[in-house]
Amino acid sequence: MAILCSVSRVHYIDNHQFYHLIWDNGDYIIMISSNIARNELIDIANSVQKAEK
Repeated sequence: MAILCSVSRVHYIDNHQFYHLIWDNGDYIIMISSNIARNELIDIANSVQKAEK
């Protein structure tokens, strides 16, 4: 299941053509930014997992 389908998120593009994606995973608010395509950024966000200690 895609992580971002089940949480609130915001994505936008700034005036420098960077995409920004912000979401709350319940423990943290996470923001990633890049000049890659929006769909690729969403794929990266869906691969984010909590690190085990």
